[in-house]
Amino acid sequence: ALVFEPRFTASRSSIAARIPQATLRDSGETRVVRAGESFWSMAEDEVLTRVDEATDADIARYWRRLIEANRARLPDPTNPDLLWVGTTLALPSVDGSFGARVHPRDPLTRVGARLV
Repeated sequence: ALVFEPRFTASRSSIAARIPQATLRDSGETRVVRAGESFWSMAEDEVLTRVDEATDADIARYWRRLIEANRARLPDPTNPDLLWVGTTLALPSVDGSFGARVHPRDPLTRVGARLV
């Protein structure tokens, strides 16, 4: 089943280039794709079950990580919009990735500590 849920547009190469490999840590957990799910809906569900508060930007960040962590499992690795129901996906780690807000007077060490 082809599942497509566009929320914003970005090229695949620009997404991959912006994701540091260190952020693609596998949490050790998996999820099986169900009918009607997309990477976005799964990312939204995973983020909102693990953190108290998340923005669309937080979900988008995890969405990118989820795609990159599972690209090799896709029927067409160049097309993350094509998901097969029943595919088992690896879930990247969520810890430390959300709720980090940068304030104009924050020293870089404090900003970095929030993102690690």
